[in-house]
Amino acid sequence: MVTKEDLQHKYRQFTTERLLEIIDNPANYTELAVDVAIAEFKSRNVSEEEMTAYHTKQINNKVWAFKTYIERNINIELNFFQKLFFFFFFLPPLNLSIKLGYRKEEFRLKLRQSNYYSLIGFVSLMLVVVVVVNFNLDISDATTLGIWMIFFIPAYLLDGFFNRKARVKKTKKILWENGFELEDVE
Repeated sequence: MVTKEDLQHKYRQFTTERLLEIIDNPANYTELAVDVAIAEFKSRNVSEEEMTAYHTKQINNKVWAFKTYIERNINIELNFFQKLFFFFFFLPPLNLSIKLGYRKEEFRLKLRQSNYYSLIGFVSLMLVVVVVVNFNLDISDATTLGIWMIFFIPAYLLDGFFNRKARVKKTKKILWENGFELEDVE
């Protein structure tokens, strides 16, 4: 078990910034660790400039995190060829690793779009096959594939409505619930 003296020795070697991080995030540390950090901080002669620099850095980090969140949820979307890929290669073994990458990197708009195009690609292919088989249409496989490809056009045109606008609306709601107000970002 870590003793108070162990923490005191360890915290003496920490930078003032590191101590402030412990003090500012007490939920991540034991009560003893926070108390020792506060005592060590008080024992130092911390200038107003150091405090201002620390708080400025914290604000800049939060602004960067906020901008990154907005970028990944609203602005960074699939390019045209990626949309084609997910439409035509909708089977999970073909695209799962890409989708997992979007999830890991928190590209929510890209993940939503990839799922949308995969679903529309699958449903439209099944619809074309069912119609051709049930109505005994005497058309070639190439024509059947051509009809399936045509379904990409409405999917592409409706993408902004079903994906980007939905992400904007959800992001605005999340930000509003956390005390932020987002101007129209359409």
